[in-house]
Amino acid sequence: ETYKLVSSLLAGPIVATGYILVFCYLCQTVKGKQWLSVFVFPGKLSMSVYLTQSIIFLYVYTGAGFGLYNKLTLAQSYSLAILVYIVQLVVSYLYLKRYKQGSFEWIWRKFTYLK
Repeated sequence: ETYKLVSSLLAGPIVATGYILVFCYLCQTVKGKQWLSVFVFPGKLSMSVYLTQSIIFLYVYTGAGFGLYNKLTLAQSYSLAILVYIVQLVVSYLYLKRYKQGSFEWIWRKFTYLK
């Protein structure tokens, strides 16, 4: 039982540190920067991406939509999340070719600055 406690306390920070180190390494290499540049587009539409994901997965997992909560395997859920994010990457890129900012970002700025 002590093993489970120690591993649960250490595993998260160790994995997080690993992710941070990999990200830092990628940011320092030319190929890494090219690979990471794809995340610029959803980053500029972060509120729209977040709200869209919330709406999509609310619909997928609750009774208001498909009601798939506790019905999909972990692999299926991860695959669905990756698929949705890939679609959002493409849509973000195409959207930003035409518009300067996202719909929700525009509404938020209008509300914030009262203009």
